[in-house]
Amino acid sequence: MNIDLKSVYKEVNIKFLIIEIMIFILIIYVIGSFINKEDPLFLNSELNFLFHLLPLSIMTLFYGMFAGLVYFSLFSGVSLLIYGSLNHTYYLSLLLFLLIFSEFWFYWDKRLKEYRERYIYADEKLRDMARNLLLVKLSHDQLERFYVTKPISIRKLIFDIRKDILSNKDKDEVLKRVFDLVVANFNLEKAGLFELDEKNNLIHRLNTGGLTEADKDDSLVKYAIEDQNITYITEIVKEEFTKYICVIPFSENSEVKYLLVIEKMPFLNLNLDTLLSINLIVEYVLKEFSDLKMIERIYKRFREFGVEFLKEVERMNYMYNKFRIESTVVYMYVNDVEETVPDMVIGNTRGLDVSTKLEFTSQNFQGIAILLPFTDLYGANMFIKRVFDILSERFSREYVEKNIKYKVFKISKPEKLLLEFYSFEGF
Repeated sequence: MNIDLKSVYKEVNIKFLIIEIMIFILIIYVIGSFINKEDPLFLNSELNFLFHLLPLSIMTLFYGMFAGLVYFSLFSGVSLLIYGSLNHTYYLSLLLFLLIFSEFWFYWDKRLKEYRERYIYADEKLRDMARNLLLVKLSHDQLERFYVTKPISIRKLIFDIRKDILSNKDKDEVLKRVFDLVVANFNLEKAGLFELDEKNNLIHRLNTGGLTEADKDDSLVKYAIEDQNITYITEIVKEEFTKYICVIPFSENSEVKYLLVIEKMPFLNLNLDTLLSINLIVEYVLKEFSDLKMIERIYKRFREFGVEFLKEVERMNYMYNKFRIESTVVYMYVNDVEETVPDMVIGNTRGLDVSTKLEFTSQNFQGIAILLPFTDLYGANMFIKRVFDILSERFSREYVEKNIKYKVFKISKPEKLLLEFYSFEGF
């Protein structure tokens, strides 16, 4: 028998909500019974609005319109049972306040979701930058270590894996390649990659050294799943037992999806730096796989814009459709007189902005596409004015106005938005 956990949680929340509402009504009734037994709910009191609006506003502003309606319905029902009739004018007044509170809650909740989404986006961008910087460091370390005998770059290998993803390789093939990369570069002698299903059962995917099964009740495995952190043998207390020396979790959408269980590897390689590097490489590839599948359709048609630009356009379009968070795209066209102009334009973008240079091979000018996240049309025009002022100091206003043209668009469906770049008729 399959149980829908979401429906169970919703049912529990509704039960607690009704209990909380009944407690409010009971408190009003108990206080009213002590003060005036003939009017226990204060319906005929001069302070009736104070007693009734306070719980109504708390329930509606905290939980939303549904909670307010539940409170209003239960309170009206209890009042009808106790008093035998209802003052329709008074209850319509309460209903009006309920609708006002609900409207405020709606806009407040919408604003909170919008800022939460912005925070998540900024956090992901920072994480992406950190991953890229660590991969560069890792690649340089690898080159220095094996420059003569094995001159390879981990970053280059990962970009090769990115090409595999874009050439429609499935997830199993991509995992096989990244697993082989990790095994070869970090000297894993006996290890296995396992996928977690909904019940936290470990499903074997890949292995080296014959590790085809893993014990999900092992202490290290349980710690890795529960804490979503790398766990290794030094964290085991005396009463516990483990067959493994390390377990590395890999997350997708903030949930542990895969575990790398290591039973044997060189002692000198068993350090936090190595384990973090393995975690970084695999999670980077998993995220790339998810992101690249998201833009697979538009990449085939607009690959000249580059992967990073297309990914961010898709993200911003999603955020606009779901939360109405505005972003803009600026297309600039530079007459190929001074080759430094595109670099100066890109150099004056913000940290969150994403830009790419495009060449018009058939015509003598360059194009620049700039995505400005969380920026409306007014902000985009202010950005252009600032860039033009900077370029005018370097060259001249006449030169800038003659040799640089631009178009500004609100974020919209990616295919339509990207096609607008090619609508420029030339200088």
